[in-house]
Amino acid sequence: MIESFIRAAQEKSVDPQIISVTQQTGGRVIEALELACQTGGWLILQNCENNEKLLKYVELTLNEGLSDTKKIHEDFRLILLVRSSDCLIGESLLSRSIKVRPRHNIKDTVLECYRRRFGLKVDQKFYNSSSTHES
Repeated sequence: MIESFIRAAQEKSVDPQIISVTQQTGGRVIEALELACQTGGWLILQNCENNEKLLKYVELTLNEGLSDTKKIHEDFRLILLVRSSDCLIGESLLSRSIKVRPRHNIKDTVLECYRRRFGLKVDQKFYNSSSTHES
């Protein structure tokens, strides 16, 4: 599944940062999250079930970033890969998420979510319109 996200990022000319979450990688994840929020980077966190406290911090950071005092770059993407459905992901993080099952095509799933959410005709041109895709 991670290969699909990497390909999607590469199609947008983005080099995603990939971190496997453990109890010891908290500081690295926090630094990467803050940088990606500011610059519009893509951050892929694998094995998120290994550090649920860190997920709470991620949720708080994003909530603060959406307030008036901080901004999150419009091209920022956070991909959380979780193996267990028992992993406790906060409600505000889940409400802003697109859930993808491993057997589905990521790109088609994202496009379909935009179609349903915004009631728009979303095509390949829309998908490629991110400012990070432009030179």
